[in-house]
Amino acid sequence: MNGEYAKEMLASLGGLDTEELKRRYSELFGSGIDASRFGRAFLRRRIAAKLQEAVYGDALTAAEMSTIEFVASKDWMCNAGERKPESAKERPTRNVSFTKVYKGRTYTMTTDALGRFIYEGKPYRSPTAVARAITGSLVNGRVWWGIK
Repeated sequence: MNGEYAKEMLASLGGLDTEELKRRYSELFGSGIDASRFGRAFLRRRIAAKLQEAVYGDALTAAEMSTIEFVASKDWMCNAGERKPESAKERPTRNVSFTKVYKGRTYTMTTDALGRFIYEGKPYRSPTAVARAITGSLVNGRVWWGIK
């Protein structure tokens, strides 16, 4: 694939419907991959990355690519076939930090891109689990962190 053709395809991605994106995805990544399980945004991003790779060279290893596709197949934000889990509907926005002063010490919890709660580099399933790790007792994590 030459650079000019890739640039033209890249420019046209925004106007393509979902079926055309699935067809282009299958052309670029091989027919063995079921593109129907991915949403429009993910398909556009992956096609754009593949086109840029064709123009500028390999950016990701095969292992990194398989990891990305595995995560996309499981994550409801990337995969049109996955339903949004009930617990994710109530989670705060991703990549947000929460700060709490408790017994004179400041504690910080963040949410990562996968919706997990991170405290001191360790992922937790809920703000309650983080609050329990800090206080040593069972408390309502949403109330303790001030999450509305």
